[in-house]
Amino acid sequence: MNEGYICRTFSFFFQKAKCEAAVERAILAEKNHLSTESKLKKVEKELEKLTQKVRESSEMTLLQENAQLKGQLAEFEVRVEREYAEYRKAQEEKEQYKNQINRLVSQNLLTYF
Repeated sequence: MNEGYICRTFSFFFQKAKCEAAVERAILAEKNHLSTESKLKKVEKELEKLTQKVRESSEMTLLQENAQLKGQLAEFEVRVEREYAEYRKAQEEKEQYKNQINRLVSQNLLTYF
């Protein structure tokens, strides 16, 4: 009876120790889980901030580049218009010169040309 009692007592304490160890592991796992979850939330917030920063940064960069390109386009349009005006003026002068030559030829004032 003593031996049986000792075995049961030993078994009881062994089971109790196993149970306490399991509880400690569960508590530790829960703490680790909460810690990991907290870290995950921080990382998610940082990722969201970074993503927002990139979006804003990219958008700002694109808006600035767009404004710069519009300015360049306006400059090129002015330049093209100015060069086209010079071309039209040269064409008009050419036409006037041609008309003047024809008039002089028709009046026999210019024989060699």
